[in-house]
Amino acid sequence: MSEPAQGELCAAHGCPMLAAIGVAGRYWCCCHWHEPAAAFDAITAVLHRQKLLVDAALLARRSYADYLAVRSTEDALIERTHEVGQQYALKPTRGARGGVIGPTTEPAHHYASAESDNQ
Repeated sequence: MSEPAQGELCAAHGCPMLAAIGVAGRYWCCCHWHEPAAAFDAITAVLHRQKLLVDAALLARRSYADYLAVRSTEDALIERTHEVGQQYALKPTRGARGGVIGPTTEPAHHYASAESDNQ
């Protein structure tokens, strides 16, 4: 497979994939798009380890293969790289109640009935 021309590659440093999705003047591949920037190097490393699949995805895009051929190769790469991105994503803590010490969102009548039970 020939080396991709400069300017058509994903904006993530060192990514071997073709850019397909544009956001704010930069273009990303299907694997880096919507993933946290902290995960970019790890995702790129996975892509370099999946050289045969990356080459198949590049060939599918460059040969103007049908949508299903492009989609199936890129979906396989997304599946292999998505878990890496999830390792870097922060989980929202809003609404979490486990291990909370201090004021809670429970109604005040709960505390009043607890106090009357202790007397």
